[in-house]
Amino acid sequence: MTNPLGLLALLGIPAVLLIHFLQRQAQVIPVSTLFLLEQTQRESTSGRRFDRLTNSVPLWLQLLMVLLLTWLLVEPRYRNTTSTQQLAIVLDSSASMSVFREELKTTLEKELPRLQGPAAKVQLYLLTSDPNEPLLYSGDDPKEALTVLENWSPTAGAMDPNGALRLARSRIRREGLLIYVTDNLERTELPFDAQLLAVGKATDNMGFTGLSFSEDGQSWQATVRNYSDDEKSRTWQVLFPDGSLSEERELTLGADGITTLTGNFPAGADYLTVKLADDAFALDNELPVVKPKPKTLVTLSQLPSKFGDFQKRFLAFFPNLESSATAVPDLTLSAYDPLLPIVPETHSIITINETARSRKFLSGGIVAEPHPLTQGLNWQALQSRETIPFPVTASDEVLLWQGQRPLIVLRETLPVVEEGKPTRGRNHT
Repeated sequence: MTNPLGLLALLGIPAVLLIHFLQRQAQVIPVSTLFLLEQTQRESTSGRRFDRLTNSVPLWLQLLMVLLLTWLLVEPRYRNTTSTQQLAIVLDSSASMSVFREELKTTLEKELPRLQGPAAKVQLYLLTSDPNEPLLYSGDDPKEALTVLENWSPTAGAMDPNGALRLARSRIRREGLLIYVTDNLERTELPFDAQLLAVGKATDNMGFTGLSFSEDGQSWQATVRNYSDDEKSRTWQVLFPDGSLSEERELTLGADGITTLTGNFPAGADYLTVKLADDAFALDNELPVVKPKPKTLVTLSQLPSKFGDFQKRFLAFFPNLESSATAVPDLTLSAYDPLLPIVPETHSIITINETARSRKFLSGGIVAEPHPLTQGLNWQALQSRETIPFPVTASDEVLLWQGQRPLIVLRETLPVVEEGKPTRGRNHT
């Protein structure tokens, strides 16, 4: 049945029987002649009273009408053994859903029989709101689907579920049932005929939102925010590399308040962890802090001797560059010889090695393409002489032009390494 409350209409049966039990008691008047009967009127001497039930056609018709009305109200459905309900459930993968994992499982366990309806079987799909993630579950066993949720850990930020809802709708087609499960009640209208299933409730939370360091890298500053609507207090402490903990300190913030915790790295320590007392949302209660250290890039120069001045200035201009002829290089400086056109298959900066030097400078305006490698750089003071052009392919990305001449080109290659697996390299010319 679709509407169990319709069974309340069966209360009409005792009401009908009660009415038929009530009879009028006639007043008895002795008379001497029968013609006086026509002048008498039936009058009740004691009103209605219970009497025996009289079997009559109106009684059975009224009982039949009650049963018919009950049947219409309960909206009965007859299960077809071959029927299957297509059901797709898209789960909000934002990190806040991790607080309500148990409530989510309980809610789905309660709602899945209702969502299946009168169908004999259900084809169930569990997806996340990130369309790039694989299916969590696909099958016809709701209990197995609920087991999958035990290992589901949402950690994403806020995202638009439209892409995942579109993908889910394509799986179940138009006649299937599409459900979006979320703890965010701000969005009530969903596309693709999706229905909203809300879980969770307002929960207090205080957590870390940012981290910065002093210029010398010896001290750290951690930002803490109270996301609650009223004042909250938490304790915090620092976990050091040797496993010891600092003394607990209390932190109190007003509604939506922000503050900064500050500390220094102990001598010889390159990392530590700042911890807040646990609350319902545990993801932002710990903040790993690693002392900043600039990365050193190993360079290998394959430039001819005439480029010695360029190599010296290049290494001096960029910090944390180390020239080595033995270590595996992160960056190679090489020259392109038009007579021997071989391009290195590693991360390289390639210049053109030309024997004859032209005295003529290139003409035309210098234009930089919008790219992270050229952003914020001023190229207008650059002077370039005419040289043999470097062969540019259709897949190359020109970063800098002077007139119609490309000056800097970015090329990505996929060389084959010893194991036979391709690895990506970049060449800058």
